[in-house]
Amino acid sequence: MSGFYLGLQNDALALLKQFGQPMTLRRVTDGAYDPATGVVARSEQDTTVTGAVFGINDERVNGSTVLRGDKEATISAKALAAPKANGDLLIVQGDRHQIVSVAPLAPGGVAVIYKLQIRKAA
Repeated sequence: MSGFYLGLQNDALALLKQFGQPMTLRRVTDGAYDPATGVVARSEQDTTVTGAVFGINDERVNGSTVLRGDKEATISAKALAAPKANGDLLIVQGDRHQIVSVAPLAPGGVAVIYKLQIRKAA
């Protein structure tokens, strides 16, 4: 059965390549805390992903978990570990967006796409 879902993963990637755009997933990892400087070392690793960005319907805006201006991005899950909410960034056409939440579509335990709620970063 997982072969079927791997096929769906390939189909999703093909559709996103055709109708979406390249984006950059920036994975941010905190390192060790330096007590002398009071700074936590941070490393960043960029990965090019393929996806599409959509607006969020006003009915979903609740003022706490979903804010006006938030967007939803759908990215391919092929060969990609799940992004982290509240840490990783998605860069779309040069604009940095914080990943607020991540919802995998994973029938049969195989991630086909990731749906990300994103918010423009300061």
